[in-house]
Amino acid sequence: MPDQVSQETLADEELMRAFLAGDRASFDVVYRRRRESLRRFLSRQCGSDGVGAELAQEVWMKLLRACENGQYTAEAKFTTYLFRLGRNHLIDWYRKHKDITVVEFDEEVAVGGAATAYEPQNVYNPEQLLGDKEKLRIVLDGIERLSAEQKQTLLMYVEGEMSYDDIAVAMDTKRETVKTRLRYARAHLKKLVFTDG
Repeated sequence: MPDQVSQETLADEELMRAFLAGDRASFDVVYRRRRESLRRFLSRQCGSDGVGAELAQEVWMKLLRACENGQYTAEAKFTTYLFRLGRNHLIDWYRKHKDITVVEFDEEVAVGGAATAYEPQNVYNPEQLLGDKEKLRIVLDGIERLSAEQKQTLLMYVEGEMSYDDIAVAMDTKRETVKTRLRYARAHLKKLVFTDG
């Protein structure tokens, strides 16, 4: 079993293989590494931090059950498996709750791979701060208006830091479809930001 320092340098798949072999600490490293990106992905899909956090915990429990019963073998890329599991769980949740509408605005954004609360770069320029916050609001609103496929693709790319190929596997589609969805999503968001809606 690898020590804590070497665990941090291992790929998710190596850690999950160690977990499957009985090293519980390896799972903790993967969980710490991926929990926020999965939570943000689900929260932005369903429109609620609380529901997203609950769904994320349910996905982690599904992953553990898949490990216990041999469905997960740590052969494929871990983030692809995790986000596909998350996407499928979200689809099931929508089917059960199709009559529920949750509206919630969250100013948390991903910066450099980590979630941070919005912090102004120039506290001495309130006009700039107001403009930046408004652009953030426009982008978040724009993400909500994307088609379900575009939104999921964009969030897997941004939140999951997944490649086109990994997203294609997770969404059971072609690489070119992923590229097209990302191109349309980016164009839509760029248009919103630079034309103020």
